[in-house]
Amino acid sequence: MNGATMLVAGWMACVGTLPPDVVPMKDRAIQIPIVLNRPQQIRELLLFVSSDQGRTWQQVAVARPDQQFFPFTAREDGLFWFQVVTIDHRNEREPSDLNQLKPALAILVDTQPPLLRITSAEKLAEEVAVTWQLQEANPEIESLRLEHRPAGDPAAAWVPVQITPMVAGQARFRPAFPGPIQVRMTVQDVAGNMGQASQTIGTVGANAMQVANVPAPPPTPVADPVLPNEPVLPPPPVRGAESAPFQPPSRELQPAYRPEPSPPVAASRPDPSPTGITPVATNSPASSTQLPRPELRNTQLINSTQISLEYEVPRVGPSGLRSVRLYMTRDDGRSWEELADDPDLQSPIQANLPGEGLYGFRLVVESGAGLSKGMPMPGDAPELRVEVDLTPPYLELFAPLPDPKERETLVLRWSAADKNLAPSPIMLEWATSKTGPWVSITPQPIANSGSHTWKLNQRLPYRVYLRVTARDLAGNIGEVISPEPQLIDLTKPEGHLIGIKSASVPIKP
Repeated sequence: MNGATMLVAGWMACVGTLPPDVVPMKDRAIQIPIVLNRPQQIRELLLFVSSDQGRTWQQVAVARPDQQFFPFTAREDGLFWFQVVTIDHRNEREPSDLNQLKPALAILVDTQPPLLRITSAEKLAEEVAVTWQLQEANPEIESLRLEHRPAGDPAAAWVPVQITPMVAGQARFRPAFPGPIQVRMTVQDVAGNMGQASQTIGTVGANAMQVANVPAPPPTPVADPVLPNEPVLPPPPVRGAESAPFQPPSRELQPAYRPEPSPPVAASRPDPSPTGITPVATNSPASSTQLPRPELRNTQLINSTQISLEYEVPRVGPSGLRSVRLYMTRDDGRSWEELADDPDLQSPIQANLPGEGLYGFRLVVESGAGLSKGMPMPGDAPELRVEVDLTPPYLELFAPLPDPKERETLVLRWSAADKNLAPSPIMLEWATSKTGPWVSITPQPIANSGSHTWKLNQRLPYRVYLRVTARDLAGNIGEVISPEPQLIDLTKPEGHLIGIKSASVPIKP
């Protein structure tokens, strides 16, 4: 490429099962570094991305020769190819055809943890047998771990168990403790996402097995003791769920100069004006609320009401299957209702959820002879849980202030809140136009601290638009843009006299 290359050599580490030229990332907000070989010849750089391995390309960013990277935010997980086109001062583009070259950079965006489940765990005389199954396209299989400790003692240390890492396997070991024990398995994928499964084995006076942190359901009578259909829903559901592509909100806000105090909002939202400061822009009406959700472990977050759940039926009698039905609970098993059926009797099963909220699911299959375990009863625990979160994070942007401690430095301030806010959710950017192109102020997403110091340089315009975005764990993105360009020139001109250049002496009459 004439004049531009992507600096990716430092990223090419061992990536497990991925091809060596694909970089795994577990964050959708990415900064694509650029190195210019001959910057004086370049007028502009264009960043193109392909999500179908080069069949189609879309321009997603523009950069000047003095920029160090392109900002890019993936709307969903997947494999993305990147290519840079340079435009010189004669307005000539290189390359002229993106299909003539291999991608300059390939990134696998993977924000979902591996789906790891313990399919069985039981005591056999003095030993414990554990079987597991892993669902992950790009696992770091050598990271698979099995540990155990005494049940009911969260302060006890985990004792590792020697196993052979594999996608589906079994291990037998002699526990280091008498009585009930808790077993835990962990694994990570090549992007660094961590998956975990845990079960408790044994109770006082019996060798019963219970899922950790989930109440054991009452026994349900089996209609067919000879050839029962035994459905299994792999938890959690939506690494394989074909949910609707996420469209991040784009909200360009009008000024919100409010002299009066803001109306009260829900406890999950911080006071937008704790010191009487009026926000420049906000992405949420002051009257809206966000109710806190109950805390349930092993809950998968999604940002779509359309879900596709994989299942399996390992045992089927000679009469085959008549129906596969999905049941839903909104109160963690206290009540159940039928949600969907699967007409083709083949995994997956499709369903539409009513809206935002916490949902639990159980699968019921019926044989051709009319036999089944029956619909879920009140008190039955869900096989898996999902939280639908469609609401982008709440944001307010305040006017920047000079840093009293550092010269040529601004303090950028914002307020962000969400019930599922990501650990480092904030991106700060500037542009000379409301429509961009946007230039990152922070080299990567930062914590929601409420403020960030911005060291200015002489190449910046004296007025710029500011944008702050926040991402939650479900993939929703909220943003606000300052309605007017903000003054960022902090230079105070200084002048003084250096002497007399010329003088005239008046002539007396």
